[in-house]
Amino acid sequence: MNDEVSIPSPDRSALPLVRQFVGTRVDPERSSDAELVAAELVAQAVEVASGPIGVALRRATDSVTIEVYFDVDGAAPGDRPVLRRLKALDAMCSRSGCRSDGRGQTFWATIRVRPAPPERDGDHGDRAVGV
Repeated sequence: MNDEVSIPSPDRSALPLVRQFVGTRVDPERSSDAELVAAELVAQAVEVASGPIGVALRRATDSVTIEVYFDVDGAAPGDRPVLRRLKALDAMCSRSGCRSDGRGQTFWATIRVRPAPPERDGDHGDRAVGV
């Protein structure tokens, strides 16, 4: 699963949208944690972003990585913002960090979730087989 949503301008009023976006796409047992982590990453990005903020979910077998990406006008690579480490964020995530590239800055965090159940063929109740 790879889903994305864009926030047109750095604004905290988008936090409920981000929480809803994440909460409806993550395992219900971890959706509250994922919502809080995403909201914190976006809140930190809002403080420094110079334009739109993107939020992406990258699903692996037993984890979801939340990525929040944005541009920072006029910041030299060594002056780019870093993700503030919060104990609550660390407690909910297996890993988190930030990275810069030619396109901007990304704050990210990975949360462990239950493995996705195998897909089933709706007509026969059998497990789907790769084609």
